[in-house]
Amino acid sequence: MRGLATSAASRARRPAAAALLAAAAALLAAAGGCAEPERRDWNVIVLLADTLRADHLGAYGYPRPTSPNLDAFAAENVLFADHRSQSPCTFPSVNSILTSRSPQRFTGRERGVFDIPADVPALAGILQARGYATLAVSASPIVRATPTDLNKVGGFDRGFDLFLERCMWRPAACVHTDFFTYLPVLRRPFFLYLHYMDTHAPYRQPSWYQKRFFTDYQGNKQWVRVGNPKPIERRVYEGVGGAVEEADLRGLIDLYDDSIGFLDEQFALLLRTLAEAGALDDTLIAVIADHGESFLEHEHMLHCRTLYDPEIKVPWLMRVPGIAGPVRIAGPTANLDVVPTILDLLGEDLTAFEFEGTSRRPAIERGRPVTGTVFATWGGLDTATDGRHKLITHRESATAKLYDLAADPGEEQDVAADRPGELRRLAAELEGWRRAAGKDGAEAEGEGVEEQLRALGYLQ
Repeated sequence: MRGLATSAASRARRPAAAALLAAAAALLAAAGGCAEPERRDWNVIVLLADTLRADHLGAYGYPRPTSPNLDAFAAENVLFADHRSQSPCTFPSVNSILTSRSPQRFTGRERGVFDIPADVPALAGILQARGYATLAVSASPIVRATPTDLNKVGGFDRGFDLFLERCMWRPAACVHTDFFTYLPVLRRPFFLYLHYMDTHAPYRQPSWYQKRFFTDYQGNKQWVRVGNPKPIERRVYEGVGGAVEEADLRGLIDLYDDSIGFLDEQFALLLRTLAEAGALDDTLIAVIADHGESFLEHEHMLHCRTLYDPEIKVPWLMRVPGIAGPVRIAGPTANLDVVPTILDLLGEDLTAFEFEGTSRRPAIERGRPVTGTVFATWGGLDTATDGRHKLITHRESATAKLYDLAADPGEEQDVAADRPGELRRLAAELEGWRRAAGKDGAEAEGEGVEEQLRALGYLQ
């Protein structure tokens, strides 16, 4: 009788158990990526602020109120807390961002040739093939459709239906004027790329902008008042002039922060205009930077010089429809991750591309930290960081320095001798990345760092 009762109970449970198994199987299939991804035709906007270092934004801990609108955006959306560029220079950083390919893929070519090669898929072309209207407005002298003194071939317009570039070196207000002109007739879904130069030297704002930080400069240098850091750069690298005065450096930092403040106000205007046009709710927005800026940290000035964090630690903020913030993602992420993440959120099959970055969609949707190692390279220097430790190597001198970022975020104390295990591990990962990038030692094979700097106008 006991056996019969057990058998009857078992039979009674079978439909429920079958239903649970079916539900579990469906859930596992979705979690494992077996189910067909949901395609979303959201608008996509990528805002790139040239030369914007993360630690000068309130959302990343800066005590000055440089960025109240960006901070509010971060509080309502997604912020990647430990994010880095793959190069401290616009070229090849932007190429790397838009293609999710390492900088080595683009260096070593003829001087002044900065375009994305035709055989490398880039975000604009991918979305254009998907049926998106594609529009770019760039103030950059490098990210151009047509040649300039810096970029001899232009060539960044591939994949764009329209690439507007009359605002070269002009402020964000000009960039927005051009975009707003086309917004009412822009077919949806659309991909928009805006490249701002406001935080790039010289640090200037329109005359009508009320400065908030450059208010008590005590020095007498006209080049400081116009936001020109070149005299300090020449003193550092060419030995021209005397010692750098603290007031002059402080004045330039104040103007840099005012440039962030102006861009922040323009960012708020952009969001308002999108909302009024009914083009905000179904729009994915990524706010990024190609690199940062040194202000004599480690005795360096400007950028295209080092792989210390002032030059490569940059912001990544994202607005994802349906994801309410604040979502703060801890752990190391890279500019290489931006394009895979955008396309994954749109439901694109990432296996169709050879991206080197990682989609951070799971981290965004689950609000969880990420792990791994991210890399950067420039002019014979390479770096790898797992978020806790950071290794910087110099190929020519065969030297290496290791920093504990948790204890020493300023990267001032080399702990390589004390932590040989961490040194070997990151060195092995760095070597693997360099080999996987496909052009081991590309900068050494092509132009040296001085030639690259000359091509970009940083040296005469």
